[in-house]
Amino acid sequence: MGMSAWLRRPTVFVDAVKVETKSGLCWSLNRLAVYFWPLPDRIMSIGIRSLAAVAGQEPTRECWLDVRKCPFGGVTVRKLAVLGAALVMLTSWATTVAAATVTVYTDKTEWENALGGQFLTEDFADDQLNPGVSFVSTESGHINPALECYQDVLASESQNEPMTTWSFVPEITGYGGNWTLGGPGGSGNSLLVYIPDLSLYVGAIPNSYNGGFWGFTSDTPFTSVRVIGGGGTNQQHYCLDDMVYFHCFGDLDDDGEVSLSDLAQLLAHYGETTGMTYEDGDLDGDGDVDLADLAALLGVYGTECDG
Repeated sequence: MGMSAWLRRPTVFVDAVKVETKSGLCWSLNRLAVYFWPLPDRIMSIGIRSLAAVAGQEPTRECWLDVRKCPFGGVTVRKLAVLGAALVMLTSWATTVAAATVTVYTDKTEWENALGGQFLTEDFADDQLNPGVSFVSTESGHINPALECYQDVLASESQNEPMTTWSFVPEITGYGGNWTLGGPGGSGNSLLVYIPDLSLYVGAIPNSYNGGFWGFTSDTPFTSVRVIGGGGTNQQHYCLDDMVYFHCFGDLDDDGEVSLSDLAQLLAHYGETTGMTYEDGDLDGDGDVDLADLAALLGVYGTECDG
């Protein structure tokens, strides 16, 4: 991948940096400096201005034309590359992180209270997921109705880039479940949890978990949660039971409450038999808007999800 591609997709690189060790980050930046030439103007400009600020001097015209003639000494193209690239990426990371505030909970009651006690549960009692919920596993992830849980094995090192991604329609602001990490050979290496659409690392579920709750809330809505195996060479067997998530059910116009405008939105599509979405009023996910959907909305009418 060329340097311009790294800059066009800074959050992809930043996400990788966040799970690297410090030495790994240094290696990445050095590799960046050595192999990707010529340097883009943005990298050169940021690097020169940063070094000039540290030295307390203004860059001269000659400096802009030839970095070896900069007045603050010790300037090399390699140094500019590392400094400029680091600042660009760290700035992108700060912007991404600032876009959402995430709080992790290990007590389910506290998680529920943070959401006002309103949430949905997927209990995995059968192989049919709740409407709007889906998953993709690059390994052997599957629903086990006999144990009433979702099971998967995520190796830290695999050609499949082992991960499980849960997707939600509509978007949610809370996620969690009861996690059991272990299996043949004992516990593995923990699980790392991300919000892909926010390019955000949430936290790690320790390999000591044995049916305990782990979840989080976000002040920025998201549509997916990704789980990958933690660092190391062991496989991580795990079971997820009673997966819980929060969205304001019935709030079709996403204004934080279920009100007359939502009812009007549903009634505008009432009687349609195919191609309907949640936003159209298809609350049970069967593709139409009928009496069942109307009853579901009336059942939560007046709910204030932001309160």
